Amino acid sequence: VDSHRLYCYSDGVIEVCNPQGHPFGLHRLLDFLTSLGRQHQDRLPALLDCLTEHHGERRFDDDITLVEVRF
Repeated sequence: VDSHRLYCYSDGVIEVCNPQGHPFGLHRLLDFLTSLGRQHQDRLPALLDCLTEHHGERRFDDDITLVEVRF
């Protein structure tokens, strides 16, 4: 069954900066979620891995909140 998804996120998700100070950004978030395809089930852990890769191993400066609702 094909489901629809709604994502709610805090500003900390798109404001995560890499070591050079470039934010992750809304376009990168949308591109990432789109690239996973319709059948990918573990989107949130995959996104957290992507944010960690973008940010580096240091602690995040802000909260990282993302909620996925499937309907």
